[in-house]
Amino acid sequence: MVDQLYDKCHVRSNDQVRFSIQHPELDFGIHIPFCQALNIRGETLLEEIEKVAQSNQAFRIHDGDTQLEITHIEMPQGSGRMSFKATDYFDFIDKQ
Repeated sequence: MVDQLYDKCHVRSNDQVRFSIQHPELDFGIHIPFCQALNIRGETLLEEIEKVAQSNQAFRIHDGDTQLEITHIEMPQGSGRMSFKATDYFDFIDKQ
């Protein structure tokens, strides 16, 4: 399930993601804080849901009222600055 969401949102493994689950029976939503996408799997979501479901018997995730929000921060990719060799000052200025 999480992999399908990542594909749909174009999430790469080093991007930062946060999940928020809302339901009318919950006083407070279920939130998984920002971390790298590769560290959040389906098991991570289920563990957090189970913690809340144990203490709130009215919470039913499959009743159609559950909302899932994904916040995605795309991390920049790059390998730094390109290097070049300049033979003199004017060559250096031209290559800038």
